[in-house]
Amino acid sequence: MIEAEYTLTFTDYKAANWLYLRRHPWSMLGYVFQCWMFPILVLASTAITVWARACGDANATRLSWGAIAVPLVFAMALPSFRWWALWNGYNIIFPRGTGKIAHLTVTQEQVISAIPDRNEGRFYWKAIERYAEDKNGMILFVSKNRYLIVPRHALSEAQWTELQALVAAKSVRPA
Repeated sequence: MIEAEYTLTFTDYKAANWLYLRRHPWSMLGYVFQCWMFPILVLASTAITVWARACGDANATRLSWGAIAVPLVFAMALPSFRWWALWNGYNIIFPRGTGKIAHLTVTQEQVISAIPDRNEGRFYWKAIERYAEDKNGMILFVSKNRYLIVPRHALSEAQWTELQALVAAKSVRPA
């Protein structure tokens, strides 16, 4: 039996989200498009339009500065919105005014993840659909888009090895 009580930091949450994105190509594509491709394309097209206006191109001078600036501001705000959504998702997990404490219990029969004074989830091993692991921790998928976060620093080396053995013994598929 593994029992651990730990502080779930924003860094742990970001690492788990990054691990999720690496295992889901369509979600990763959305992230890359939202945070990188779209802003770069809008910035490049804005630069070309401003250059064309400066050169006196008749087609470019028909656009108002507002028509040029609004997409640019929107595209540059998208990465900030992504960070805000991640921060908001982290803060929703815990009630206001409490510590960021989580409790994990893993037995032969089930995985219990609890946030004191907020919620408790009991999942039998058959309910754990998949898992993913990296140097920062492990995520145990309880549905396609929902997962339990197990940071590596939360468990001792012996507990981590035991968790890996349980995941293998229960035939949980890698994501």
